[in-house]
Amino acid sequence: MEEDPFEKIQTKALEERVPLSVHIDLTYLCNLRCAHCYVVPRNCPELSASEVKGILEQLAVAGTFYISLSGGEILTREDFFEVASYARQLNFSLRLLTNGILVDEAIVAKIASLHPELVSVSIYSMDPSVHDRITGQVGSLDRTLSAVKLLRDKEIKVKISVVVMTHNIKSYPLVHAFAMGVGAEFQIDARVTLQSDGGQSPLALRIDDQSLYSLLSNPMTYEDESPPDPGDPDAGTFNTMPCGAGHMSCYISPYGDVYPCVQLPLNCGNLRQESFAKIWTTSPQLLDFRSLTVQDLTECSKCSLFEYCRLCVGLNYVERGDLKLPSSEACREAKIMKELSRKRR
Repeated sequence: MEEDPFEKIQTKALEERVPLSVHIDLTYLCNLRCAHCYVVPRNCPELSASEVKGILEQLAVAGTFYISLSGGEILTREDFFEVASYARQLNFSLRLLTNGILVDEAIVAKIASLHPELVSVSIYSMDPSVHDRITGQVGSLDRTLSAVKLLRDKEIKVKISVVVMTHNIKSYPLVHAFAMGVGAEFQIDARVTLQSDGGQSPLALRIDDQSLYSLLSNPMTYEDESPPDPGDPDAGTFNTMPCGAGHMSCYISPYGDVYPCVQLPLNCGNLRQESFAKIWTTSPQLLDFRSLTVQDLTECSKCSLFEYCRLCVGLNYVERGDLKLPSSEACREAKIMKELSRKRR
């Protein structure tokens, strides 16, 4: 079978160490107070529009193709469209992540003019009492649903994401039905992580084993991707590297800090002090991270659950403070995937 063109691009990006995809959080300011949010803002000035534009110029030179703009809430920045328009002038493929609260017809028209590849919106339940409890704002569901409909009316590609927690464990089937009804993509996940300062309050929202089993056995969990096949002896392996983070993608915080991934708070340098090219090619932290192989993850690579595991070294790091030590949450998922595999055979 001929290799998919996008896979060819990814392979070349990995071989030549090109930052193909970069996620930029423009702000940590948000108009919601979601119960599971991991972001804890620092007392530090966020990047100005001119600073972000300068970073985008550097990324264009570095060969970046995909730019994801997120937050916080991107639309709380008055200069958001100035920044986003500049990203499009530089020919980036643009992905936007928003809660939709501030989206109206005028905003949708501006978003449409950007021709984004995708706009991602989170909906936690079709029941306002559940969704609004999670977001901490009464009326938030109605405004988010309105935003999705306005975006789809303009034929803008939308992805609806659901983080499944104790509060909304019974809600995702109706969110899925809504997504299908408006022609949106659908993504679901149950990984709730520590806060960026180590705070553990979100962990109380993790669903129990029975609920996780139900979720992982539901076909809608894999709406936009094929379900993993743990029966395949190659499943769960990542060749020599755990993932593409730091090799062909990275994350930039609102303060200009560069990390391998939004899920991995391993600071590799600051763009107010050094150029992106210097950080990307010479950062000791990033070079050390890139040297990590699957075989270095001794407990994971030798584990009987490895072929069933959705390995994430970022999750390892935030949970255990060590890239090489396994995440209890990933292990919990892997145990269930193994059981599901046995039942399918």
